[in-house]
This record gives sequence, C-alpha cells and structure tokens, in this order.
Amino acid sequence: MCKPPEYVLSPARLGEYLRGMREKHAMGLTQASRIAGISRSYLWGVERGRQNITVGTLVKLANAYSLPPSEIVFAVEDEQ
Repeated sequence: MCKPPEYVLSPARLGEYLRGMREKHAMGLTQASRIAGISRSYLWGVERGRQNITVGTLVKLANAYSLPPSEIVFAVEDEQ
C-alpha cells in the first residue's frame, strides 16, 4: 500500500510569507497585530519563524490581510 505524502508547514517559510503579506498591505507590525488581535511581539516571532502559530492565529492573520487561510497554507506547504 502506498504511503500518503506528509506535508510540513515550515515556520520559517510561513513567517516569510506572512511578513510579505503584511508589507504588501503596507502595514507595520503594530497595525497588523492590532487588526489581527495578537501581540506585536508574537507577530514578530511568527514572522521570523521563532514562534509556533495556531490555526486560530493563522485565521486571524488571514483575515487581517484579506486572504483565505487556505491560500496561506497552500503557499508555504512542503511535501516531505
């Protein structure tokens, strides 16, 4: 039986993508974190791949950047 592929969301790639989306929307860390309802320091850590992110936070950031959460996931997933 074939083993299904495993997908990994790299914290570094996710952070880079989210930072790019924030910059594309011309938002600073403070503005983006306020809109998403998360702390500025947490967002800073996520963007640098130093903080783990929950699905709930991913949805908050997707909403802040007017994106469907699935777009973020598909943009950064790696097949192992």
